[in-house]
Parts: sequence; C-alpha cells; structure tokens
Amino acid sequence: MVRIKLINALSYMGAVEATAKNPFVDVDDVATANAAVATGYFEIVSIDGNEEEAASEEVTTPAYGGKTLNEMTAAEIETYATYNNVSLKGLRSKAKMIAKLCEELGIDADTEVEYGSPTIVELQEE
Repeated sequence: MVRIKLINALSYMGAVEATAKNPFVDVDDVATANAAVATGYFEIVSIDGNEEEAASEEVTTPAYGGKTLNEMTAAEIETYATYNNVSLKGLRSKAKMIAKLCEELGIDADTEVEYGSPTIVELQEE
C-alpha cells in the first residue's frame, strides 16, 4: 500500500482523486503511485506504512512522449506543435501536420519526441 498526498493544487481528478480537504490517497501499487506523482500534483508519503522508505525510494516517473510523430494522434500532434511554437493553422490532415512539423523543427517523422507540457517535462527531469 502506497500513501500519496496532493500538493500544488486544490483538487485532482484522474487515476486517483483528492481534494484539499482530503489530500491523502492510499493506492494498492507503486505503478499507480508513480503515475500520480508524474502528474506533478502528488508526492509519496509512505510505502507500506514506512515513511523513511518513501523518502529514500527513487520514484521513476514516465516521461511524456516516447512516440514518433507517426504514432501520435492528431490531438497529440497539435499539442506538440503548440509547445514547439509551430502553427498548424489550416492543416487538417495528420500527414500535412507531420510534414509541417518535420520541416519546421528539422526532425524525422520516425524520431521519438517528448510532447508533454514543457513545465511538467522539466519537473520530471529534476
């Protein structure tokens, strides 16, 4: 059992749910806890009731991305373009969006990219 605590927000609804009134959530497995921590809104408080183990536990957070442009959905491509300051205005097909991104950013459509919010990606790297 892993206990996590909501931080940096008044509430969160996702894989787990928490509010400022009830910020602690008990989850059954470390993978779920890691997913919640990866959002930037939670921290691990204890693992199986052991607070010291939680403090020393190296939590692995999944990086956003790990997909190629060809594997992304149109919504993911649009998000990636926005965070990289590339306008896709007027482009409706996924192929045209990918071509524009490849041209603007000088990347290949089969190269894995990180496409999450730059703030969250930076926090994960710290």
